[in-house]
Order: sequence, then structure tokens, then C-alpha cells
Amino acid sequence: MNDAARAFREGAAVLPRPELRTLRLVGPDRERYLNGQISSDLSLLRPGQGQRAIKPSAKGRVEGLLRVRAYADRYELDLDQAVLERVAGNLERFIIMDDCQLQVMAADRGVLGVYGPKATEVLAAIGWGAAEGLENLAFLEKGAWTLIRDGLYGVDGFELYGPKDELEDRLTRLVGAGAQRVTPEDFEIFRVEAGVPKDGVDVDDEIIPLEAGLAGWLSLEKGCYVGQEVIARATNFGGVKHRLVHLLIAGDQVPAPRSPLFAPGADKATGEVRSAVRSAVSGKPLALGYVRIIHEAPGTVLELRDGSGVREVRVAARGAGG
Repeated sequence: MNDAARAFREGAAVLPRPELRTLRLVGPDRERYLNGQISSDLSLLRPGQGQRAIKPSAKGRVEGLLRVRAYADRYELDLDQAVLERVAGNLERFIIMDDCQLQVMAADRGVLGVYGPKATEVLAAIGWGAAEGLENLAFLEKGAWTLIRDGLYGVDGFELYGPKDELEDRLTRLVGAGAQRVTPEDFEIFRVEAGVPKDGVDVDDEIIPLEAGLAGWLSLEKGCYVGQEVIARATNFGGVKHRLVHLLIAGDQVPAPRSPLFAPGADKATGEVRSAVRSAVSGKPLALGYVRIIHEAPGTVLELRDGSGVREVRVAARGAGG
């Protein structure tokens, strides 16, 4: 295990997250409108709280993964830059009779991610002692800065949003308090090992949320929203054909995204690789990928066939990476 992996698991890892962006929805009809567009139930939120949500397409596929945060006068939606234009465009396009306005937050705001069991300790050392008392997905503000607690990656985690021109100073202070600066490549390995899907890579407009294991991002009690009928059929009548799983891959070469997977001896692919890295734990290739549900059981042996030949692939449960 390298130093970066140890920081995520035993200490505190910090890095800029420039791919994270924010949309803001204001206006008196904001809750009614947004509740009809996303999968979570906004009526459950109070100011200072957040929840995960999916922006589905009319066909029930994933247009974007969201974290929605409630304020007294607005909602803020955190999402990946890769889907910002699509999600913002589709949300704005359907504001017709509703009295609300969507704004893309300025790109001059930056984000630091702080992850690991000592995250609260290093944040307290730079003046964020209140971090320890935050519930998951809750947030607090101090001046121009917003701190959000998010345990998505299986360890204690926070994101610190603030002016981009002050970001390096905050990062330096966190490192001085004991955090270790890691690279985007280190974070990508951490993400894949944690089994967390990435917008535009592991989930896209081909994928139903249940195929990606995102049932917890859906409300089954609230009223209608875009794509709900398709998602409900998949939930109630078994419409899921594939499942996102961890894949342990033989050999040393990390496979390319979309490399096909086959049952031994089969001519038709059963799935494909999406994200692939070299595990910081085992040193071996590790991937997230989709396989047909008849092959999703941990321990199932498949074949990866690409330019390097045929390699054995073993299915593992999500979260069992490394």
C-alpha cells in the first residue's frame, strides 16, 4: 500500500476537485419544480441538510448524479463538470410555467476534498472544529466558504467550497495540519476501490439507476417525476439486465474502458469494463464494469478479450475492491 492509499485509509488525504461544479435554483416554485425533475424527495430536507439524487431522462436513464443541498431560499446541486451542460440545459428547458430560475455557479469557486479517519482532526486545526458534529450530507458556512460532510467513498469525507484564489492557501494549511496531498490519479484509484460510479464513465444515459446500484438515491414514496415509470417498472418487475460490479483482472495490464467481457466459451459479450485502475492494495488491475445479472455473483469467472489476448476476470462484490 502506497502513502496515498494509507492517507485515505489511516490519515487524511487532501486534493483539489476541479471537476465538481454547482447549480443554484431559486424562486418560490423551486421545490415543486425540482421534485418533478429528480429522484429524491425534497420535502424531507431542512435548511443545512443534503441528499443524493439522480437527474433521470424521460427513459429512466441517468443524466447526472446530484447532491442536493437545501437553503432557506434556494437549492444548490453539486455535480460533475462532465454532465453540467446536459443537466443544466434539461433542467432549464422545462421551466415553463414555474416561477423559478436556474443559475450555474461561477467557475471561480474551487473545491478541496478531504478524506480519511483524521479528516475532522485536520479541519479542526484550520478552524473548522464544527466539522465533527455535522451529519452526513449536512453542510455549514463560514464567510465565503462552505463545508459539506459526505461519506460517499466509505471513509469520513468532506468537501470545502470557496474562492479559487484562496484554495492553495487552504490546501497548504491542511497539509501543515497533517493531511497528505494526493493526486487526481490517487483519488481515481480510491474511488474505484470504493466502488463509487463516476458520471460519464460508469453511469450515463444508457444506464438505469438500479443497474448501477443506486437504489438508495431514489424515493419510492413521492409523486411523479421524469423517468419514474421506467424506474418503477425496473424496481417492481425486474427490468434490470446488467449490474455494476468490481472486477479482479488477471495479468498486469490495466484494460481500456469498454473492453468486452465474455462468459468462457461464449461468442456474445456479457458486459464490459468501465473504470479501470491498478489497485493500491493488491497492485493488480481492478475495474468497475457491467455484467449480465446471471453473471453478477461474486466469484464468477469471466474472460476479458482485448488486444493483449484473453485474460481471466473474477467478479467481486462492489466495495470488495483491492
